[in-house]
Amino acid sequence: MKARFENTKNKICPKCGQEYSWLEVRRTKHNTYVYAVHCFFEGRKRRVKKCYLGAKDIYKYVERVHFDLSPRFRGLHDRNRVLDYLEAITYYLENNAEDFDIETLENLRDRLEGFLAYLDAIIYRMREEE
Repeated sequence: MKARFENTKNKICPKCGQEYSWLEVRRTKHNTYVYAVHCFFEGRKRRVKKCYLGAKDIYKYVERVHFDLSPRFRGLHDRNRVLDYLEAITYYLENNAEDFDIETLENLRDRLEGFLAYLDAIIYRMREEE
């Protein structure tokens, strides 16, 4: 079964970077999936291209095999998914830090420091553009 819903906020496809016409939701027996639908013309012919953006809510199988980390994996259409992933990783580390050796934890800290510096640079640039 197919259904359509409009997203008027940001109509740029996160997969291909092109503007899309609408989002399409397809329900299957086991899950619900989202596609960005691109309509365009080639000469006089109307063409339709669909980009798969992922599960509408969660990836049921993926979550079953990552039960120890317990993130809520979602598709590209959910721009806030990265916040949930970071929260899940933080929670996992808070409860399982003893499972890692010092070298691994130091490596993780170094990567996070690099990430924070990169994030600070992005925030600074965006504030300058305002």
